[in-house]
Amino acid sequence: MKYCPECRSELTRRVIDGKERLACVNCDFVVWGNPVPVAAAVVEYDGGIVLVRPRAKPAVWALPAGYVEDGENAEQAAVREVKEETNLDVRINRVIGTYPINRPNKALIYIALATETIGGELRAGDDALEASIFTVYQAIEKLRGTTSGKALESYLMADKLQMQKV
Repeated sequence: MKYCPECRSELTRRVIDGKERLACVNCDFVVWGNPVPVAAAVVEYDGGIVLVRPRAKPAVWALPAGYVEDGENAEQAAVREVKEETNLDVRINRVIGTYPINRPNKALIYIALATETIGGELRAGDDALEASIFTVYQAIEKLRGTTSGKALESYLMADKLQMQKV
């Protein structure tokens, strides 16, 4: 953004609440840079972990994920995205964690959810070029260094801790 959406004056960088932000030189408008929520799902299916190659980033593998739309909560968005990308029906079991992602033009908050598959047959949907099943080890390798990878590792660690309690 270059100009204030309120008064059309120029925006400049100023320190507000201890952080550098874009603010209007003329009125009180501040670009707060609040993160946009993204819901992601860890989906176990047929003995493995489901990953997709998104149309927007065909060179990478990721957990099924997408933006939370107006009127949705993260759980509803994750269920919708899994269906759109993999044709699977899932039920949310728990929140795995939340992860901030800072991109140059947009801040995101990645909300990872654990699911249980309750129906459908795996195939790539409209939002994915490919949907495949990987062993846990293959999935960890494909997602290494990504937010999806952090979420999968947290998911696996929680399951490991749960198994130790039994």
